[in-house]
Formats: sequence, structure tokens, C-alpha cells
Amino acid sequence: MNPIPMRRHRQQLSQQQSINLLESSTSGTLSLNQPDGFPYQVPLSYVYTDGKLYFHCAQSGYKLDLLRQDDRAGFCVIAQDRICPERYTTFYQSVVLRGRVRIVEQPDEKMDAVRKLCARYVPLDSPQSHQQTIDKEWSSLCILCFEIEQMSGKQALELCQ
Repeated sequence: MNPIPMRRHRQQLSQQQSINLLESSTSGTLSLNQPDGFPYQVPLSYVYTDGKLYFHCAQSGYKLDLLRQDDRAGFCVIAQDRICPERYTTFYQSVVLRGRVRIVEQPDEKMDAVRKLCARYVPLDSPQSHQQTIDKEWSSLCILCFEIEQMSGKQALELCQ
């Protein structure tokens, strides 16, 4: 993964710090290209694993229509956003990604991603309970994979060490 060039190098997070933010955050905004040139943005829950993000969605809809036309995408996670009015600033940490999104067709990859999503967002349920829910919803479930090509993390200057 290549970092996205950043003007304020002091505020740039390392690749590992950016990955840590992806692993600890629970949602972000996926940006896709519309035919009219305007971005289409949708907030999503995700799971990060091995340089990829996985999302779940329905098997039809505008998001999938756009992806079938153009798989290029962006994703943004704001991991911290604390306004500090007395200093006229915001303490923030964020990660911005560029990459390509594909529909996961391979059953093994799809199952692995769904299990990771379940473990992440329903951690108190047992794997057996997860599997029952997966089996029930499997036929209507679509999994998307965002393959990260570029990643940059940034934080407020006040948080830099």
C-alpha cells in the first residue's frame, strides 16, 4: 500500500498507526463515482483484515449499480473528532483510503468475511449463533471487498508526539 502524498508530513500517521485506527473504528464512508461526475457517499460498518475492508449489503441497489460501472472507490474513517473550543481547534485522527471494490463471489472468502463481521459486531454471541444467522441470511447477502491501494492517516498537530 502506497501512502497518499500529504503536505503536512508531521501529522501523518505511520502505516501501522493507520491500520490500528481501521481495526479499532467501526464505521466509515464509502465514496463511489456516479456517471454525472459527482461522488456518491454511503456510511458503512466494515471489518479490516489483511489490507482489505469487507462490507455487507443487499444483492441489489444503487451502490452495486455504480460498482459494476466503475470499481474505483475511496473510504474515510474519522476515528477521533473532539472539538477544543478554547484552543480553536479539533483533536482528530482519520484514515483516508483509495482502492477498488469488488463483489465477493468465492463462497469461502464470503463466509470468512461474514464470520469476521459477526465476530466484530456481535461479539457476545457464540460462533454457533453467528452461523445460524448466516445460514438464514446467506441467500440474500452480498459481501463487498475494498482492496486498499493507498492509505494515509492523519492526526491533529496537537496529538503529534
